[in-house]
This record gives sequence, structure tokens and C-alpha cells, in this order.
Amino acid sequence: MTSEFGSKEQALETGLFYAGFKDREARDSKLKELLATKPRPVTLGWPQFKQLEVYEIRDVNNEAVDLGISQFRNGYDLWLINPENGAGLRV
Repeated sequence: MTSEFGSKEQALETGLFYAGFKDREARDSKLKELLATKPRPVTLGWPQFKQLEVYEIRDVNNEAVDLGISQFRNGYDLWLINPENGAGLRV
């Protein structure tokens, strides 16, 4: 079942947690950095056409990870995307 987040910030914070930012200070700092950047728009063609805002980050192991945020029901959803092959997992 897909998680629904009340705001983009909550979705991004969860994505940062999955990316290994377990420490609250490190996660808050990274979140502030992300919110100051402009996301890349992406359109997914499966399972439906959906517009995502994709934030490119480096996880705690310095590996590239993309976090996708899109409208979902009355809030937002979160996609964890592998930038190497485009495979995504909706949380």
C-alpha cells in the first residue's frame, strides 16, 4: 500500500531516512539543502502517466539516488529511483 504524506517536506524527509540519513541533524540539514534546489520534472509512463518532481541526492555512502515526489490523493507520494536504470519503487 502506498504511503500518503501531508507535505512534500514530509515525503522528502522519509526519502532521506531511506537514503541513510538516520541522524536528525544531518537529515534536517540535507532537507534544507534539497528544498533550496529546483527539482527535475519527470513523467512516468507506467502504471499511468504521472508527473514527478525528482530531487537528485547522494546517500550516506555517496551513491546517487533520486527521490521523486508527486501528487497522491490529498497529499504526496514518494518514489525511490535508481538513476542508473530508472527503476523506481513507490513507498
